Amino acid sequence: MIKLNKTILIGVPDAGFAEGLSKNFEKSGLKILGVTVTLDHFLEHAYALKGNGEEPSAFLLSTSITKRGTEKRLEEFADIVINLREDFENSSFLIMSDEDTKHPLHAELISIGVFNIFERNELGKGPITISSLIGFIDNSRTLLELKDMRNYDRSIPWRNVVSPTSQIKISVERKANGNKTTDEIITTNSNQGSNEHNPKEKHKVREELAFPLEPSDTEEIHWSEEPKTKVVYRDRILGQSLISIASISKGLGSTHTSILAAAYLNSMGYKTEILECSATSNAFEQIENAYNGQKVNINNSKSFCIENVTYVKNISSDQVIENLEDYTHIILDLGQFTEIDTDFENEFLRSTVQILIAPGSLWKENEIQSFIKQNSFLDFSKIKFLIPFADRQQIDDLKNTFKDLNTEFYSVPLTTDPFYGTPQSDAIFEKIFNLPMNKRFKKYYKYVLIGIIVLLAILVLGFIIF
Repeated sequence: MIKLNKTILIGVPDAGFAEGLSKNFEKSGLKILGVTVTLDHFLEHAYALKGNGEEPSAFLLSTSITKRGTEKRLEEFADIVINLREDFENSSFLIMSDEDTKHPLHAELISIGVFNIFERNELGKGPITISSLIGFIDNSRTLLELKDMRNYDRSIPWRNVVSPTSQIKISVERKANGNKTTDEIITTNSNQGSNEHNPKEKHKVREELAFPLEPSDTEEIHWSEEPKTKVVYRDRILGQSLISIASISKGLGSTHTSILAAAYLNSMGYKTEILECSATSNAFEQIENAYNGQKVNINNSKSFCIENVTYVKNISSDQVIENLEDYTHIILDLGQFTEIDTDFENEFLRSTVQILIAPGSLWKENEIQSFIKQNSFLDFSKIKFLIPFADRQQIDDLKNTFKDLNTEFYSVPLTTDPFYGTPQSDAIFEKIFNLPMNKRFKKYYKYVLIGIIVLLAILVLGFIIF
């Protein structure tokens, strides 16, 4: 067997299929850095390798790795690949797709320069073999081979891929005065020809390969809703901090971020509570179920506690006031901002700290621009934008693009266990909250430290004597 100077990390949810790939790759001389069957483990492994200075030659990822139950979460898969591609710019990507040839996911991956997409039924048939897969680590499929994937089925629901050189069309749903109204927002790229935003060299391929939109998408921005006037609120209760966390679009992790923020506040000695601001969400129920186990009857409890943080499930806007006692910090997990009702919107405006989670990809800046335009009644100088997995260049680009808003942008590092956080995530929330350690907690911490020092002194003394 010839040993290749190549390494690969595999992420495939089908354990049998993953092991089969691994064995065949090893027989061909490829070094396997890991075989994972869940997304969390795959990302944890990938970034651990990066931290040790060992980046894989290639990633092999199945599109089904983001699947939860019957929900495929393919847009989340696309975002994962986008972030990995930016963080591991020297690695190749081999995508094993379980989707139809004309699924829009394929077209979006191609638009960011990921050409090595293989339908699962291709493996072992025709030209696609283990040996040819290894060959694609250093080479790419041609656009001609991907012609059918680029010509995607527009009847399949999918977000638009934003190209810096293309015009785009976005449909946004808003709830106004209790009735659902639909606004069609049509915009053109504002960065073309501008010196204010200079993408890195590695982004150029996205401009060249982004698939075109319909020729009719050429109208200017228009809005059917009248802009709201800015509203400024005082804190509801003196001495308490109300923190609102929402995302500007689905799947960006408002609950994950809420738990991470609560973990930081708890570590600083503050009594913290998270309110699930949705009557229909079951995220907190799933968290409680996973924490306590299947045998626990979770239907009778409206709240539960994990690591000294209280979680309150499924509250309506009129129940917020009932859950403010006995806590110094209350976090409102609002989910997607454009789907909350007017009362929760007002709670966001009342909040001491207002946090919005937004995508950080270069071609998704338009989502932030559209959100800002549609929600111009917000005071963006008070809002802190959190961008998952963004690098320093992305944050600097966003700050430059939106400098007129006088808002703040922060990167949220990868944190697989939000209940404990990491030094990196703690450093971000330290900047956001700017809080001293709780006095009583500080006093307790002081006594613990003194106790440890005394115990160590006794142990040293005993060792010397005996």
